[in-house]
Amino acid sequence: MEGHYPDGRAKVWKFVLGSGGTSDIEARFSGPDPVVLRRLAGQAKEVYAREGALGIQDDWGEMVKVVRPRINERNARRAGLLQGDISRAIASHFDGSLIGVFREGDELRPIVLRPVAAERSRIE
Repeated sequence: MEGHYPDGRAKVWKFVLGSGGTSDIEARFSGPDPVVLRRLAGQAKEVYAREGALGIQDDWGEMVKVVRPRINERNARRAGLLQGDISRAIASHFDGSLIGVFREGDELRPIVLRPVAAERSRIE
């Protein structure tokens, strides 16, 4: 690389198949507060980058909103609902429910029943 492209910059690391490889250095934080842990992970990544580390990553993924309904189990039982029924109804409200398949030429397209976007964006 240096002989043919002296101004180029190459990064080389061992290719590993599967769920993760080995790391030369690793920081692990544990505790009850995910906000604090995410902040610590970000600070550690900044330190690694400042020191010239390559391939810096974490396993946090993207932050997503979570709905944690408080279910009055007594009233739910009285109405004949199980917690799974309520969970499926909430998931169906936001993600929709597959109700069929539409064939268009050689392609099969899912038919999804769900509220309009304006209603899906509000928890109420």
